[in-house]
Amino acid sequence: MGHAHTWEIRRLGLLRYAEALALQEHCREEVAAGHPGFWLIVRHPPVVTAGRRSSALGDLDVSPAELQGRGIDFAQTTRGGLLTYHHPGQVVVYPILDLRRLRMAVREYVEYLAGIVCETVAGMGIGGRYRPEAPGVWVYNRGVSRKIASIGVNVNRGITLHGVALNVRPDARVAPFMRCCGMPAEAFASIEEELGRSVEPEEVEGLFVPVIECVDPRRVGRL
Repeated sequence: MGHAHTWEIRRLGLLRYAEALALQEHCREEVAAGHPGFWLIVRHPPVVTAGRRSSALGDLDVSPAELQGRGIDFAQTTRGGLLTYHHPGQVVVYPILDLRRLRMAVREYVEYLAGIVCETVAGMGIGGRYRPEAPGVWVYNRGVSRKIASIGVNVNRGITLHGVALNVRPDARVAPFMRCCGMPAEAFASIEEELGRSVEPEEVEGLFVPVIECVDPRRVGRL
């Protein structure tokens, strides 16, 4: 069932959101034509993206034009979820996979992505947990839970787009006028805050690769 050893993993560095989306669409066409699948690992310049549940932009107190005036792009997307903020201190992973070949339901796939993140941060000594009622990966510290990674996907004809965003270092520039995922800024965690030291996003990108290669999709539900 697993195709981990034939998936193509690309580390693309800093890439504008629109370029990454166009690349995902191209990869989706290749997967539809028979390619085993892709994992795109990127970082984005500052950009606010709106999911299907956020068309009214109720969690954004400024206009998209005002965002651009602050040097922050805006994009409406087809993923699930609410507003999300991407920035260079965040590692974003976009799997383009055919769930029919993997015999996975969308719910199982989301759990699988959360498991990939949990395994990755565990390699840095951070314990992450998946919460189905608030899709993402959460960390618990002194009785307080905070979200360290967000998940938002789109599945069309069985093939996935979008994915997960893992916070490596905090970036609070949108906190005064935006509620990411409908939550205040203090509800989010980062790897740097959890470890109490500086962490380069490139280090985290490298940690994702062996996890993607080794974690078997058949372990869904046991991660």
